[in-house]
Amino acid sequence: MSVGILLLISCNIYSQDTLQDRQDIFIQDKLESISNQTDNAIDYAMVMDNLNNYKQHKMDLNSAKREDLERLGLLNDIQISTLLEHIRKNGKLLDIVELQTIDGYGLETIIRILPYVIINESYNNEKFTLKNIIDNGSSSVYILSASTLETKAGYISPISQNQIDSSKKYLGRPYKLYTKYRFQYSDRISMGFTGEKDAGEDFFYRTNAFSKNSFQYYQGFDFYSAHVYYNGSGWLRTLIIGDYQLQFGQGLCLASGLTFSKTVDVLSCRKNNASIMPYTSINENSYLRGMAATFGYKKLELTSFYSYHKLDANVTSMDSMTQEASVFSSFGTSGYHRTYKEMADKQTIGMRIFGGHVAYKANSLNIGITGYHTMFDAAMIMNNLQPYNQYRFEGRMNDNYGFDFSYFYRNFSFFGEEARSGNGGMAYLNGVLVSLDSRTTVSILHRHYQKEYQALMSNGFGESVGTNNEEGIYMGVSMNLNKYWSIAGYYDEFTFPWLKYRVNAPSAGHEYLAQLSYVPNKKLHVALRAKETWKQLDNIGNTSPIDYLSNIKQLDYRMQMHYAVSNYLSLNERIEYVKYALENQQPYYGMLLQQDVKYKIPKTSLTMDLRYAIFDCDSYYSRIYSYEQDVPNSFSIPAYYYKGMRYYLLMHYRINKNVSAWIRYSKLIYANRQTISSGLEMINGNAKTDLAAELKFSF
Repeated sequence: MSVGILLLISCNIYSQDTLQDRQDIFIQDKLESISNQTDNAIDYAMVMDNLNNYKQHKMDLNSAKREDLERLGLLNDIQISTLLEHIRKNGKLLDIVELQTIDGYGLETIIRILPYVIINESYNNEKFTLKNIIDNGSSSVYILSASTLETKAGYISPISQNQIDSSKKYLGRPYKLYTKYRFQYSDRISMGFTGEKDAGEDFFYRTNAFSKNSFQYYQGFDFYSAHVYYNGSGWLRTLIIGDYQLQFGQGLCLASGLTFSKTVDVLSCRKNNASIMPYTSINENSYLRGMAATFGYKKLELTSFYSYHKLDANVTSMDSMTQEASVFSSFGTSGYHRTYKEMADKQTIGMRIFGGHVAYKANSLNIGITGYHTMFDAAMIMNNLQPYNQYRFEGRMNDNYGFDFSYFYRNFSFFGEEARSGNGGMAYLNGVLVSLDSRTTVSILHRHYQKEYQALMSNGFGESVGTNNEEGIYMGVSMNLNKYWSIAGYYDEFTFPWLKYRVNAPSAGHEYLAQLSYVPNKKLHVALRAKETWKQLDNIGNTSPIDYLSNIKQLDYRMQMHYAVSNYLSLNERIEYVKYALENQQPYYGMLLQQDVKYKIPKTSLTMDLRYAIFDCDSYYSRIYSYEQDVPNSFSIPAYYYKGMRYYLLMHYRINKNVSAWIRYSKLIYANRQTISSGLEMINGNAKTDLAAELKFSF
């Protein structure tokens, strides 16, 4: 059977929804891996928003540039290079089935990208005129509201006015409200506006109770964002005004958005050079605001950017003359402004960034140089200076410089970046992807981040948050064993030359992951995974004057199966077991059993996603993260811990070709808890119920 026939058969068996299910599992695994690495607020929605954008405005593979394919985020560098080389040598693709004739494009890879790409000649021939933009552009409007049905402590009426003043009550009502408008013309033009308020934040109704000259006064949404974006191919290649994100090289010098490190996609250790991207999410910290543009002449490109916006910060000193902030101790990253105290920290410090990136881009060689200056309206001085954090940034200004490169030669893809901060600290990352044959690809990466390196907007590959105080070597392999079996895995050895939070000595660790996948036919996908992480932390309960470290070993085993029963029904099962063992202490265990059902009612426009999960985890240390389907523009990757069950029902109904509606009901019930959460978020009871609804209008 020819590969073309094989692909056609596979596409006939799969509906578009089923293809999307397989793609969702791939993305979910990557996002869950980030949740396991940090408890910080993360802008997950930006990843899905980018893919949803390509789902509605598919990328034409024949006209896509390297930057476009990198921005898609689903192909590694070797796959991108072999595709571009195939088109250069053989001409444009005639059909999507031709992908299977290209090295590195197995059936799983093609299924992964199918919902987002197209072979379309008309795009290249369409003139870029105002008439075509108006006639062929599309607009969409989203309106979302979500709330927890149980009453949290922050919404209980206070006994006295003093309780309000001391932040014992939320100022707003217990619902989230979100609205977004976006206009797009293929991948050339994008314009958008976003407004959002979190549950507990004020929204109009208390305006008259506050003085307009005090921080308590607030009107409308808590967060606003807007952008106008142009993407072309002439001398002006990219222009954006408003909110945007930047990423150059491997993220050591500048990467303002979400990037991946260690995931089951073991070849994603090389970060894609996404350059300028419109910002359409609601994370209130991970964006730039101002203007950026890329100018090109033949193989040379110049990107310049300017940004200024206010950040949340804990102000510790005010200027007696101007009454402006003069010193702050830390940034606020939650994005919540629900109490007087949180409002007092809102947008108190201005951050100005300006700089540029010069690049030479040939078929197989890319070289770039980045430089930018960061300046704050006040000086950052930490209140609680400890030995472990003495090398963190302090002051009002910082400079960062970086040199990045990528070189593709035959079946080798070399990449790297070297960066320097204003204080002389250095960070290095170098790696290679090697295609050993049509079935096997290997990745090797080495990083060395000095403890003195300071880059507030960096996001380099690594074990810990922050591109500093880390050295390590990562090795990954992806192999198609035969027609049905494939294996992927990585091993990462890392050291921390200086102290860390809760680690009062230099420390080390390692991590490995191995996943075996079985695809006996076009309906079934089974994955078996094993992961081990070994680290060091301060010894808990140590009473001696000398600190010493204890070893921590965490084991994670998972079995996951996806089965497409028909074009209307698909099932996804997951069993996961976790063991968290601290040296010389009783280990903690965790178990998750999860069943997902997706059903599209025949001859209707109604689709339902149902999950039922039970979990039994001894402690937060043995928690298990699990991605959940949610309404568009919202995200849910809860951590399961303690003992209980969780279920949700997500319904999507397409009312007509221009209007769609989603409603989601979810419930968490603990078997061994009488309260949930703490502080103002505390619920007096063992259950938490969430309800969300969203409308989308397209025109």
